[in-house]
Amino acid sequence: ELHTTDTRDGVMSMYPATDEQLVVPAGGELVAEPGGLHLMCVGLTQPIVEGEPVEVTVTFATAGDVALTASAEHR
Repeated sequence: ELHTTDTRDGVMSMYPATDEQLVVPAGGELVAEPGGLHLMCVGLTQPIVEGEPVEVTVTFATAGDVALTASAEHR
């Protein structure tokens, strides 16, 4: 799940990312990072080890599937 982090009334919470937050312009990039937009892995069949690379496939509306390697951080 793609989530974003926001602070409302002094409380930090996570919310599902909106379509507008996930627009990547041609030649641009979308950065996921702790405390901002991030990928939350749910329903895993095996644990992810912090610091180990994680293979992820992201499906874009126009670009299709893009495979990438992410770094796992537990927060």
